[in-house]
Amino acid sequence: MSQISSLPSSDDLVEVYHGDDIVMDVNAVYDTMVKSFKEKKDKKELIRFMTEYCRLETTTPQDIYDLKKKLELDFSKDVNCEYCYTFGTPVNYGCDLREIFYDRNNKITDGGEELLEIFNQKKLPDIWHIMTDIDDTLYPNTEHGTYIAGSDISWHQKTPYPGIRTFYNKFYAKLPDYSQYSTILSATPGCLKNSKLKDKNGLLHGILHIYGFIQGVESKLQVATYSGNIITNCVSAYCGTSNTTDVDSISDLFKLFGNTKFERFKQYLNIFPEYKILFFGDNGQGDVLAGKQMVEYTKEYTDRCHVFIHKVSENGRTFKTVSEESQQIDRLNFFTNYYEASKQLQELGIFNADDVDAVKNEINTQIKVRENSRFANLYNTLSGGKTKKTKNYKYNSNKTKKHKKRSTKRNKRKQIKNKTR
Repeated sequence: MSQISSLPSSDDLVEVYHGDDIVMDVNAVYDTMVKSFKEKKDKKELIRFMTEYCRLETTTPQDIYDLKKKLELDFSKDVNCEYCYTFGTPVNYGCDLREIFYDRNNKITDGGEELLEIFNQKKLPDIWHIMTDIDDTLYPNTEHGTYIAGSDISWHQKTPYPGIRTFYNKFYAKLPDYSQYSTILSATPGCLKNSKLKDKNGLLHGILHIYGFIQGVESKLQVATYSGNIITNCVSAYCGTSNTTDVDSISDLFKLFGNTKFERFKQYLNIFPEYKILFFGDNGQGDVLAGKQMVEYTKEYTDRCHVFIHKVSENGRTFKTVSEESQQIDRLNFFTNYYEASKQLQELGIFNADDVDAVKNEINTQIKVRENSRFANLYNTLSGGKTKKTKNYKYNSNKTKKHKKRSTKRNKRKQIKNKTR
C-alpha cells in the first residue's frame, strides 16, 4: 500500500481514495492522521480530512464507526499526547476523539458541526454501550482513607466488586464483535489520564478489557479552589457522617464533577449517535447529579440513556440513603450489587435469566470465601436464596473445641433434668 506523506487536500482526496494505484482502508486513514498530527498538531486539519473521507459514497457507516472507535481507543497513545502541564494547561488540550472535536471550554473545533452531522446521517443501527465511573463503581477506593476518590467500604479496597467480571463478560457477549468495549467517564483529573490508560496493574483491563477514557476537570487550579470541600468530605467520612444523595446536599466540588460528566456525556452522544448509553456511577459524589441531567436531556428519546447508580456503604453495615425524589425518576436506577444491576438489564431485554444467574452465582461463590465473610451481611438479600450471614458461616466452617465442650455440657444438663422428672 502506498504511503502518503501528508493529509491530502480537498481537491485531490477522491483521487487518493479511488485512483488506480492507491486505495486506503480505515487503518490507512488512521495511520495518516497519526502521522499528520505528530508533525502539525492541527485538529482542524484532522476534522477536514475526516469530513472529506466520511462524505465519500464508498465510505460506509461501518467504516466511519471503525475509524471513530480507533480514534477513541488509540489515538492519544499513538501520538504520545501530553496531558500533564506544570504551568498553564492550554485550551486546545488533549488529542483523543472527543478532544479533537471539543476544547477545554467545550467549544467545538471549526468544521466539527458539519462532521457530526455526517456521523448522524451515516450511522450504524443502535448499539448498547456502557459509560462507567471508576471509584466506588468498578471497585471501592477511599484512596488510603483520605476519601478523596470514594467512600465505599462494602468490599476490599481496589478489588473488583463481586460479580462484576461476569457482568461485563455477559454484556459484551450481547454486542457485535466490533463494539465490545466500554468508555470510562471519570472525575479523574486530566493529569492522570495517561496513567489510567496504561493501567500498569491491569485492574481496569481486568474488568472492562478494552476501554476509552474521558477524564474530569483538567485545571488543577480549579480543583484546588475547592480544597475546603475536600477537607470537609474527609472529616465527614472519618466522623461517620452519612449524607443523602440529594443534589442540594452535595458539595460544590461534587457538583462540579457531576456537571462536567454531564457536559462530556452530551459531547460523546454527538460523536456516537448509534450508541444507547448505559451510565454506571455511584452515590458517593456527583454521579446522581450527572445521571439526573442525563435522563432529563434524553427524555424525548427515552431508550437513548439509562442510568445505574451503585449505592455505597460508608459504615460497612448499611447503604447510603437515596432521596425519595431520586427514586421516582424514570430511567434512574439504584443497585447495591451487580446481581441487582443484572436484573435491571434483564428488564431492558439485554440480559436473560441465565445471565442473571451467572452473576448471582459468581457473587455467592466469592462471598463464601472465608476472607470475604465479613462483607456477607451486605450481600444477604440475593434473590433465590440468602447468602449465609457472617456469624453462621464462621460457626459452620470453624467449630472449635470450646463450642464442642459447651454443647456436651448442655446435653448432660438435659439428661440430668430428664432423669429427675
